[in-house]
Amino acid sequence: MKYNVIVIDDDIPIQRQIQLCLNQTEFEVIYFNEPSKALTHIQNSCVDILLLNRQIKQKDVIAYIQELRHQGYSFPIILIDDSKTPFSAEDGLTLNIFEVIQPEFIDGKLLFSLKKCTRYLQLKRKLDQYGNTFKNVEILGEHAAIKQLRQKIQTFTNTDSEIYISGEQGSDLSLVARNIHANSSRSEQSFIQVNCSLIQHQQQGDAIFGSNELVTDKASRKLQKQTSGFIEKSNRGTIYLHEISGLSLQVQQQLLQVLDKKEFFKAGASCASRIDIRFIASSTKDLARAVAQGEFNPELYQRLQQNIVTMPALREHVSDLPLLIARQLYQFSARHGLPVKKIDAACYPVLQAYTWPGNTLELANIVERMIIASETDIQKTHIPLEIITPPASMNANEDNISLREFKQRTEREFIMTQLRKHGGNISRLARSLQVDRTNLHKKLTQLDIKREKLVK
Repeated sequence: MKYNVIVIDDDIPIQRQIQLCLNQTEFEVIYFNEPSKALTHIQNSCVDILLLNRQIKQKDVIAYIQELRHQGYSFPIILIDDSKTPFSAEDGLTLNIFEVIQPEFIDGKLLFSLKKCTRYLQLKRKLDQYGNTFKNVEILGEHAAIKQLRQKIQTFTNTDSEIYISGEQGSDLSLVARNIHANSSRSEQSFIQVNCSLIQHQQQGDAIFGSNELVTDKASRKLQKQTSGFIEKSNRGTIYLHEISGLSLQVQQQLLQVLDKKEFFKAGASCASRIDIRFIASSTKDLARAVAQGEFNPELYQRLQQNIVTMPALREHVSDLPLLIARQLYQFSARHGLPVKKIDAACYPVLQAYTWPGNTLELANIVERMIIASETDIQKTHIPLEIITPPASMNANEDNISLREFKQRTEREFIMTQLRKHGGNISRLARSLQVDRTNLHKKLTQLDIKREKLVK
């Protein structure tokens, strides 16, 4: 695939330098000396990348880029800048400049920068295929495990059978439920999501099934007060009960009646109410063990085992991290009305080497922390220390130690060793570990590492 690149530059030596650099590459390059003619071409052609010299004599380059952005052109812009006044990070964010290159570095950096642009465009187009609106229903990924998951879900979209979703803590199980609903015949109806573990046991019946009770008003009159529960609110649509193991045995028994007879009783009601719903449940706990311990209804368990969908752990498809992170970056910018930040490709090997025990929830938190820590693009130095710290030697066979405690002790031992090695110099340690200095200070405080006690 050829990428269409527009070069706007009236400096003939730089143009020749660019031509030599891009000769016989995957880029179709058109050169313009005049910005006005380039704009006419952009308005009538498909342009993927713009390469622009800031020192061009005929136009205020900042105003020109502003005009392009105002007209809705979002293609990456690489700026060649040799001015004595550096291009500010604020301007770069406002105008969404992809990269700034000094003329003397064109030979060594231009082709690499253009390839970064193409990677960005590939990710953007792939994300566009899943929907620009980011309704949070599409399951992104090209790994075989994710493709199998999508195929499995597809077999359930045209049925009304109940489905049980399993997965590890931190996995976005609700994404699977929303995807099933969005691709079903009930997609135009309500989707009610309930986290059962957050409802107190004595309130679960009323919350799930509703209530029908007599109350006394100020005039001492008896009035019927009806409250709709989650089941009734999801009528003709889908109800998704997350952490269903958090429900009491009594409510579990009532759910069986809903599944078997398509009817339910409100608290205080004398007759049953008919219901037409799609039932989806999930849990991060081992339901078989809960059944053995008498904490989960065995009949309901058997019913849920008929159609199981398992969400793969993030560590099983880390090759999909570029797609998943791209979506996180888009979603963050949409929520806060900010330009979409880019992430250096050098970050991916580090992130893919991590095991992600917190799965996609942990990924979302890490991406947000990297966005906040970075002024412009996200670099390796913005990756939190706990992601990049390698394990130090330690007795893993020690009894009575949790995984979290083992990780903290291992991490603390490693950082203390490196801090001694660098003579207590925080800046040198941060550079050595390739982390942000602010993040390192926070980590030292979190792990209770006192520099003055290590270095005397």
